Amino acid sequence: MAYTKSRPGWRDLPSLETPVKAEHIEHWEDGIARAHEIADAAVPMPSGGTDGQVLAKSGAGVVWTNPPASSGGGIFLDADGVPYFDTTATGGGSIALDADGVPYVTGV
Repeated sequence: MAYTKSRPGWRDLPSLETPVKAEHIEHWEDGIARAHEIADAAVPMPSGGTDGQVLAKSGAGVVWTNPPASSGGGIFLDADGVPYFDTTATGGGSIALDADGVPYVTGV
């Protein structure tokens, strides 16, 4: 489905040609909600999974799998679906963001 702008031609202040209206904000919210529905339907989250497993592509979907033994550290999901960083490959380091928002490994 093609995207249709709710109000083309937005203008910055000091112009008063772009009023903030609830209908525009509702349109944005509806669009964001619909995009999430479409994404969730496209790649359903598989049930199960155990601590240390990762999601891997399988056909048109994803499955829980054990990471290769040689992969070292990385970002994984725990049993509750919470991401965590395995520091095995970094010797105890962690991930941080620089001033530009670029991730890097620190503490090694």
